[in-house]
Amino acid sequence: MRCEIITPQGLIYSHRVKSISLQSQNSGMTLLYNHMPIVTTVDIGVIKVIRVTDDKELPNYIAVNGGVLEMHDNVCTIVATYAIRARDIDDGAVLIEKQEAEAAAAAALSRKDVVAYKRAQLSLKRALNMLEVSKLKP
Repeated sequence: MRCEIITPQGLIYSHRVKSISLQSQNSGMTLLYNHMPIVTTVDIGVIKVIRVTDDKELPNYIAVNGGVLEMHDNVCTIVATYAIRARDIDDGAVLIEKQEAEAAAAAALSRKDVVAYKRAQLSLKRALNMLEVSKLKP
């Protein structure tokens, strides 16, 4: 089985895999070899991929900010708005993003700006997701 994760920045991940676990909009799911064809949305969260090498299986973790998954003929393609492998996450930069999102949420609350508050909460959720995935680095 093959897994490919594509973002506007390009191809983020492309490997032979044993399984793919992720959070869709409705529930968690794990895809295995010969999974039935499916198209679903992907929620903000972690994608855990068990990568197959010649002699062992390695877990890989990818933070994703939502997207669409298509599985058919043992190829899983995820088109995401943003994705980053755990090994590539810069913890310092993400902590700054988290602080900026918290400040934006507080400012939006004080202005009673509901739309700005929701945007800030979404930015905060994305930053927290990247921090959690960063903890999974090998």
